Amino acid sequence: MSVLKDAINAMKEVVLLSDKVERAGKTLSELSKELREHDRRLLVIETTIDIARHQQKHTQEHRQQHRQQHSQDRIEKE
Repeated sequence: MSVLKDAINAMKEVVLLSDKVERAGKTLSELSKELREHDRRLLVIETTIDIARHQQKHTQEHRQQHRQQHSQDRIEKE
């Protein structure tokens, strides 16, 4: 009788462990999806920053060229 009881208890443990493993797997899957979403969002933010930096640099260069041209025009008029 004791052997049968031990076997039943062992099977219960296996079922409980199996359930815990299944729940852990689901949690890991959800975390993986969330991580991919964060990665996608981070990529969008990085791209936006890169575009803004490029535009800022281009705008500064354009302003500098405009100032130089304006200065040259004034010198030529004088």
